[in-house]
Amino acid sequence: MATCVSCVRSSVRARAFQRTHYEPGELVQFDLWEPSRPIPVGHGQLRRGWVVSCCSGYSRASAGALVFSKEAPDLLWGMRRCLQELGALPGKVVWEGAIHRCGGQPTDAFPTLRDARPQRAWGGWIPMTPSWLPVAGEAAPNVCYAVGYNGHGLAQAPYLGTLVADRLAGDEPHGHLRVVWCGRPRFAPSPFITGPGLKAGWTLDRVADRLIARRAREPGR
Repeated sequence: MATCVSCVRSSVRARAFQRTHYEPGELVQFDLWEPSRPIPVGHGQLRRGWVVSCCSGYSRASAGALVFSKEAPDLLWGMRRCLQELGALPGKVVWEGAIHRCGGQPTDAFPTLRDARPQRAWGGWIPMTPSWLPVAGEAAPNVCYAVGYNGHGLAQAPYLGTLVADRLAGDEPHGHLRVVWCGRPRFAPSPFITGPGLKAGWTLDRVADRLIARRAREPGR
């Protein structure tokens, strides 16, 4: 096992890395997603709905609540319902960014936060897959990977990681794991996803970050 891990690490040259660790009850992440079809509400009627979901950063404990609008009262109700299902209050609650994607500014839905200033922010690339599903597989004997969560890693990674661990322990692969398991390359190679192409994209991204930061420091902004 150690030899396999050494082989994999020696073939991957990472410029930067981050090891994230959460204590029990430290953090719960919320997200908002929309079902692909309208929700039957009785009497032959359908309504557009959304699901407020949450997941613990320490474990795979998760919960969800169905709401029928993206207004603040419904979102807050969904958060409360999820926390009730978890049975405890976390030390910190974070949103994956879905509030902002709902349209407008986050302060439109939460006016009381208009004067609040971020205490900490982080930005980076999000691994995306053409199928919008994560990809799992085996890089070497007993060395598995699970990547490409399309921006929903905190909610999906604990669950998929558990399924991969069960497979390594000798259990029969779960049906959910078989769906995303990649026994051979699934996606056609892209002429743009090359070493020089990725480095050029990374450089442009860093330059854009510096320009945006400089503009933000200008008087009157």
